[in-house]
Amino acid sequence: KFILQKDDIDYAKDFLKEKSITEDDLVIGFHPGCNTLKNHEKRRWETEKFAALANLLTENHNAKIFLFGGTEEQVLKDKILSKSKSKNVFPVLAFSLRQTAALIKRCKIFVTNDSSLMHVASSLKIKTVAIIGPTNVNYIHPWQTEYEIASLNLDCSPCFFYSPKPLSCSRKDIQFKCIKDLSVELVY
Repeated sequence: KFILQKDDIDYAKDFLKEKSITEDDLVIGFHPGCNTLKNHEKRRWETEKFAALANLLTENHNAKIFLFGGTEEQVLKDKILSKSKSKNVFPVLAFSLRQTAALIKRCKIFVTNDSSLMHVASSLKIKTVAIIGPTNVNYIHPWQTEYEIASLNLDCSPCFFYSPKPLSCSRKDIQFKCIKDLSVELVY
């Protein structure tokens, strides 16, 4: 469980008010980041694809997109914003994990790489779409919530196992094909 405090809930309310987001608005959260330790940034779906997905969701469903991530992931959020055609894409600047969680709680759906915020969203029981490349989906996936896994399920997957070794790919054709060839349409 993720327990939210009153000041975190107030922070989320203020953010929503500032962005003119109402109870009736469809809010979808994106987390384009993940840990970079041991070459794990290779597990990230491309920012161009997140932007294309944002365009589909804002055009077809009038969605409001919240871009989540820490200060070290600001460049990812900036890239998505620069490629998005919509004014309904909002970067989230939160100062704590609890503030982030309070805003995730407002999302109808959370679209994310395999990351800590995937687990925060699932702990809040937010419907989650987990974008999974080299990770073992039998071991890591959202828990205790409705979820879908967006994955190519290649024969070589999973190739990521928790170990002291950096993430690597043994494919000869396309390195990390499992995430690079994952289409916007499949995730949509």
